[in-house]
Amino acid sequence: MTTRGAPNDLISNFNPLTIIIASPVLSYVVYPLLRRYRIPFGPIKRITFGFVLAAISSVLGAILQWRVYETSPCGYYATGCTVGTGVSPISVWSQVPLYVLGALSELFANVTAYEVAYSRSPKSMRGLVTALFLFSSAIAAAISQAVIPALKDPHLIWPFVGTAVAGFVIAAVFYWMYRHVDQEEFLRDDAESQQGLAREGEERV
Repeated sequence: MTTRGAPNDLISNFNPLTIIIASPVLSYVVYPLLRRYRIPFGPIKRITFGFVLAAISSVLGAILQWRVYETSPCGYYATGCTVGTGVSPISVWSQVPLYVLGALSELFANVTAYEVAYSRSPKSMRGLVTALFLFSSAIAAAISQAVIPALKDPHLIWPFVGTAVAGFVIAAVFYWMYRHVDQEEFLRDDAESQQGLAREGEERV
């Protein structure tokens, strides 16, 4: 892709940048407004929405990779192209939406999943449950590293297509299986118990 002097690793910084900006916006603007107008957006809906955003990001990635192949001087063997400029005229900045959507999906899915795992687990096992949650993320990262050698031209579109299809399917199945959890009683009960402990501590002081 055409960089026009932009470093290759610059675009990936939009992931943490989006998280830094969007996290307080969601916490102090979006979620309070939804609660104020009594619009139900419980944890299962948030996680499902995160899955959908990740799937949409993969759809955009597949389209972008297809366009790179179509506009590259080497066609579907664009990775090591040395013909002409050797790059597609498509700007590297076209990748920004992929990283922004990926970051937003993390805020909706991962953060909420941490909240659910912490709130629903016994108090004496919260550290263990959180560790198991992080362990599953480590396994996913290991699988991603293991399949990197298979990512070669002219098949770079299909990893995006596969993850997009899987994302939409998993989002639907996940919501269907766990939609009953979306009442959030456990979250409110936990918050109330924490507030009660805080009040007791203040009274003792």
